[in-house]
Amino acid sequence: MNYSDKRNVQALLELAYFHGIRTVIFSPGSRNAPLVLAFQADERFEKVIIADERSAAFFALGVIQERREPVAVCCTSGSAAANYLPAVVEAFYQRLPLVLLTADRPKEWVDQGEGQTIRQEGLYREHVVAEANLLVDSENVADHAYNDRILNEALSMTALREGPVHVNLPFEEPLYGTTTEKVIPKTISVVGGRPQLSVEELQSVINIWNQPVKKWVLVGQVLPGPQWGKAILELAKDENTLIWTESTTNLPEEATIGHIDRVINTITEDQKAELVPDVLLTFGGAIISKMVKALLRNHPPKTHIHIDVKWPQPDTFRALTHGVIARPEEFFSHFLPQLKPAKSGYRKHWMDIAQRRRELHSEFENSVPFSDFTIYRDTLKALPKHWKLQLANSSVIRYVQLFDGGRENLHFSNRGTAGIDGASSTAVGMAWASEDPVFLITGDVSFFYDSNAFFNHVVPPSMRILLIHNGGGGIFRIIKGPSGSPALEEYFETQHDTNAEGIAMSYGLDYKRAENESDWSSALEWLLSDGDGPRLLEVHTPGEINAEVLQSYFAHLRNGVKS
Repeated sequence: MNYSDKRNVQALLELAYFHGIRTVIFSPGSRNAPLVLAFQADERFEKVIIADERSAAFFALGVIQERREPVAVCCTSGSAAANYLPAVVEAFYQRLPLVLLTADRPKEWVDQGEGQTIRQEGLYREHVVAEANLLVDSENVADHAYNDRILNEALSMTALREGPVHVNLPFEEPLYGTTTEKVIPKTISVVGGRPQLSVEELQSVINIWNQPVKKWVLVGQVLPGPQWGKAILELAKDENTLIWTESTTNLPEEATIGHIDRVINTITEDQKAELVPDVLLTFGGAIISKMVKALLRNHPPKTHIHIDVKWPQPDTFRALTHGVIARPEEFFSHFLPQLKPAKSGYRKHWMDIAQRRRELHSEFENSVPFSDFTIYRDTLKALPKHWKLQLANSSVIRYVQLFDGGRENLHFSNRGTAGIDGASSTAVGMAWASEDPVFLITGDVSFFYDSNAFFNHVVPPSMRILLIHNGGGGIFRIIKGPSGSPALEEYFETQHDTNAEGIAMSYGLDYKRAENESDWSSALEWLLSDGDGPRLLEVHTPGEINAEVLQSYFAHLRNGVKS
């Protein structure tokens, strides 16, 4: 059998497999030819080819979200590697094990006028958990040992530190050579490595929690898992405790307030002072609601306990007093048996308010004109429960938080940095890797920005895309500041009249467009039905009416109760 004559390439393949990598996403190039040829010939790895490096890296994030294992992306040198950066920072803040394999020229050619040659070492340094800049292949045994060691160190960090790693491989020409000699690199296994909690260590936190004071549990974005449900139900037995979740928390809504803005955006300042906790417990990633962040920053709790395997930990509300270095499931295994639920009217009072908001929400949604609001209402109610939901950022993710529908589906969104780039590519990656259908809800700006997601013909037939086209960046009509600016339409909203039909035709997506309520009902039924290929529904909604409807919605919730 023939192997690459680049020792580093052979070592990389063996160590990548050893450290759990099974999927590699390639973008075509010349300098990475040794890697392409080696992986292509190795049946242990699943390979995908995606031309656009930015799209390829976001595609990999979708695969990681689905499979919960490291995925590698591989590209040539220069600007190709730079195109990975948006997905790298997203992976860093979502803590996803994205492995970046970048080919490079030898160091002596940097800044010497060679094509596709940049200062590539350390390109992602601020947003990776490890990097390995390999030495150029040589006959030096010490160099071999060094390269094997730093490869082991970097690749093992995908599990230990939960985040992206960068492996930079400089290659001298020729690039296409082979050999019959197989390389067996040194492997290094990592055993343990995580701190172990004890009840004694947690005693101070347990004592604080068992005080008869107002308590919150606020959960950010977490990948779905059964381990959280029991903890939430146990915590809810305390009548002094409120549990707040969002759709990306992927936790059962039973015993929680799962629609944060429906409550916080509709109460008085006096009520806010009554609502805020004395003790706050948080875990998980990004919080979507700007309103809850503002509330807790303006009314900071006396004690804020955050659970995270990393240190230092984020002080999101500028109130952090206790950082528990542990996985949440480990924390709760020690914490829950020590709880002493208290009697109080605090929890019931606010759960009753949340229930009244739910009733007012139902009243409003049954009498609203055709708009973004009705699109989300109808879609989330009709979505089959086993479909996975990928949500673009800006107005999409915020609208979804308002609705009861769709909460039985698993929700995913690139909330690490909350950018609009890569939403479609991430959804396609998940759809490619998933046995269940994936449903993407996206806005027009996000869709056109990432249209290369559909260029490579890897979109599975089961994928469905709902494109809500409100003529520009609709988020800017519903947030304070831009909505009242004379520059709204041109500089913030970036109005346009582009439609997606041409993209759908070019990339083989079945396409329909809806422009009014009568079109919409039948089009949604078509989108959710079985078909032979991926489907895209583009629905046009009136931008100005959308903003008015949302304002009326919150006014209805505020004015409909006197609690």
